[in-house]
Amino acid sequence: MGIFSPSSLRKPLGIDEIKKLKGLVHESFNVRKDGSIFPVRIMSDVVKDENGNPIAVVTTCEDITERKKAEEEVKRLAAIVESSEDAIIGKTLEGIIISWNKGAEKIYGYKPEEVKGVSAKILAPPEKKNEIELIIKKVKKGANFENFETIRQKKNGEKFYVSLTVSSIKDATGRIIGISTIARDITDKKMAEFAIQESERKFRRIFENIQDVYFEIDYNGIIRELSPSINQMSHYKREDLIGKSIDEIYVDPSQRLQLLRVIRKNGRVNDFEIELEDKDGSFVPCSITAIIVSEDDGTFRLIGSMRNITERKKSEEEIRQAKEHAELLYRVVPSPIFTVDENHIITSWNNKAEELTGYTADEIIGKKCTVFAEEPCNDMCGLFSKDVPKPIVCKECSIRTKDGRKRIISKNADILKDIDGNFIGGIESFEDITERKIAEEKLRKSEEKYRHLVENLEKEYFFYEHDKNRKINYVSPSIKNILGYTQEEFMEHHLEYLVDSEVNERVSNFTNLCLQGKQQPTYKAEIYDKKGNIHILEISEYPVFDENGKIIGLQGIGHDITERIKAENKLKQSEKRFKDISLSIGDWIWEIDNNVTYTFCSEKVENILGYKSEEVVGRSPFSFMPSEIAQKLKKEFSEIAKNKETFYDMEHVNIRKDGQKVYLSASGVPILDEKGNLLGYRGVDKDITEKKKAEELKNQLLKKLEVANKELKDFAYIVSHDLKAPLRAISTLAGWISQDYADKFDEDGKEQMSLLISRVNRMHKLIEGVLQYSRVGRIVEEKVKVDLNEVASEVIDILAPPENIKITIENKLPTVVFEPTRIHQVFQNLISNAIKYMDKPEGLIKIGCSEEKDVWKLYVADNGPGIDQKHFEKIFQIFQTLHARDEIDSTGVGLTTVKKIIEMYGGKIWVESELGKGSTFFFTIPKKA
Repeated sequence: MGIFSPSSLRKPLGIDEIKKLKGLVHESFNVRKDGSIFPVRIMSDVVKDENGNPIAVVTTCEDITERKKAEEEVKRLAAIVESSEDAIIGKTLEGIIISWNKGAEKIYGYKPEEVKGVSAKILAPPEKKNEIELIIKKVKKGANFENFETIRQKKNGEKFYVSLTVSSIKDATGRIIGISTIARDITDKKMAEFAIQESERKFRRIFENIQDVYFEIDYNGIIRELSPSINQMSHYKREDLIGKSIDEIYVDPSQRLQLLRVIRKNGRVNDFEIELEDKDGSFVPCSITAIIVSEDDGTFRLIGSMRNITERKKSEEEIRQAKEHAELLYRVVPSPIFTVDENHIITSWNNKAEELTGYTADEIIGKKCTVFAEEPCNDMCGLFSKDVPKPIVCKECSIRTKDGRKRIISKNADILKDIDGNFIGGIESFEDITERKIAEEKLRKSEEKYRHLVENLEKEYFFYEHDKNRKINYVSPSIKNILGYTQEEFMEHHLEYLVDSEVNERVSNFTNLCLQGKQQPTYKAEIYDKKGNIHILEISEYPVFDENGKIIGLQGIGHDITERIKAENKLKQSEKRFKDISLSIGDWIWEIDNNVTYTFCSEKVENILGYKSEEVVGRSPFSFMPSEIAQKLKKEFSEIAKNKETFYDMEHVNIRKDGQKVYLSASGVPILDEKGNLLGYRGVDKDITEKKKAEELKNQLLKKLEVANKELKDFAYIVSHDLKAPLRAISTLAGWISQDYADKFDEDGKEQMSLLISRVNRMHKLIEGVLQYSRVGRIVEEKVKVDLNEVASEVIDILAPPENIKITIENKLPTVVFEPTRIHQVFQNLISNAIKYMDKPEGLIKIGCSEEKDVWKLYVADNGPGIDQKHFEKIFQIFQTLHARDEIDSTGVGLTTVKKIIEMYGGKIWVESELGKGSTFFFTIPKKA
């Protein structure tokens, strides 16, 4: 009995038990020679003698190791079927359901007991029940279905999209005995596809009237007109293509013939796709919208627009590739499936998992699932966590494929147990939902873009929709920014806001034609805003059709171009003003390019140079100058242009057409493009020939003045030394005579002698005054800070006014930078005049100051006799007095000297006076003197 394992050994059998062994079959375990244990199937029978008594037991042992492995595999596969998120359904050839997994229960909502034994037609909506019969018929004939998309119905009546894989079930002889159906819910995928299609359709419909490049092509295929926007769509410039054959830029010239066939048949084409060759040799896919126009001579031309659809083509190709990839993933077995043991080691790996991740079964089995699993699985495995409920259904995770690509999956997972209920690992099935996520994101962005476009149009744009009865059922919120109306106000009363004007007479006609399905050109309308101001709108409308091609309304975009129209009008006025100015002023306005060549000259150039403007344009400014001046200015201007600097009053000489020299002063500003590159200069030349002549005359006069000043200086010297000495002698002699011969003179003689002395003294003062006047500006002291309070006080002390005259300083006087002697002269002359001419028994002299923006304003006021207004200018002229010199001792030089000093420092002096009430002498000293 050593061949039996210890656990299978029993105690010896009694006779009654042996009798029962006849035909006994049971399973046990045996031990091989090498000590390994293997399962066996034991069949026992009793051998009896002629009396029927048992004499022996015959036992047959069968090795059932392979059968046991097969049974375990069947159990594992059954667990896989039960854990799949797809519906796996077994049916008879009559369509009766005989097996129903958990995936089917989740998708359809029926429990197994509700559907087993029931026709599979229960799973189809009424319109699809015949489809099940047709599928069964074809499967009976040997056909199989893969990724067959159709509609099914849940227990609650909800319809949904499925992808079916239907195949036959055969027995060992190859005879078809049943049908297997694997169903995957693809509703999310289909809804995403439909949503993207609908979003693109709406977006395209809104903008189908917005044109990119306008073109006109004649009947020979020659491009006659092309809008400048071709530069933005390609590397061509407008002038590169006009006059050329369109065939030269077609990648496939047969596309043009096809386009002509369609447009001749229908009169127009919309969104006709062609491919053009760009200037750099690349291919540009374009969409053409065009009409055919007949000419009077029987020929025709094409007028239309084209747009670059490169990005659209890329998107379509990406979507096509993504869809193709997704369909490949769904073939045969829709879901990747793998199993792991209790140590996270992968134990099985199906072909769909291989396709999705790139890892073959040989590469992945025996390794941990963290080889490809990422967040959140790499942080915490939900399958092995006690905190995560089982089974795990539709858990979104991410994986990393063998080639490094990240994929988003939706997985189902559950634990695996052995026959005794012990945990032995887990099983996972997952679906790659990366494309669905991308589609959802595209849909989200598309909807967001559409919503943002409609709800947040720029301030000057608004979007609206009409029904076929011309009732506005939608207007974008931007209408409030443009016209001030709420959406509700505009939708209800928009017709009342239209201006009664000629512009609006055809508005209704355009809308009616559009509602008949006829695309209309952009037109203008005038409308009142909420404040009563008139706005000019540019309207683009296009018809909207239902799925049957029936008009259901129109959509439109309104563009407020009021400010643009105003700007255009201002520009026209500005251009006219510029032209008028250039014609009215005496200066010559010009423009040069970056090659220093005139590109524009105003007509005034003829008055200055004798050349007509067309004779000047195209020439260099330096060609009109003497060579030595031209070389010098070229160098100077080169530095200015290099730094893109503005220049002012650049003096130069030009040669007139008649050979005469003309002195000019040029000023100019740089002309820059939007990138800051220098395009040229714009400026003006002023004829300063007369100014130059005046400067020359001035220089001559200055030289004469210099000579005169020298003569004056010499005269002053003569006066000082040659005249004052005799006067002093006469004065001294007259004084001696008056004293020594006083008793010899009668009263008349005494008076004459006194008059002689007085006039000699006045002559001395006059000479001194003239000398002081001549020294102003010629003899200069150092300028220092001078406190005018001290100056005024010192002058008052020196003058010693009589007791009946009171002198007051009314407020604090400033400290200024001045020549001390000169400022003393100013105060001494003004105060002494006030004392000298005082005619009141109680005289009052006031000195004061006020601060103004850039100057100090000082004054000396008195209550003396006053000055007649007609003498306000005269009193500041040299040698001018208002009284006889014998009456009041005055030289007529004092105020003239004061005026010269004040003006030399940039100030002013004037008098305000009223006869009988006194005078006020004002003078200003700049703060920065």
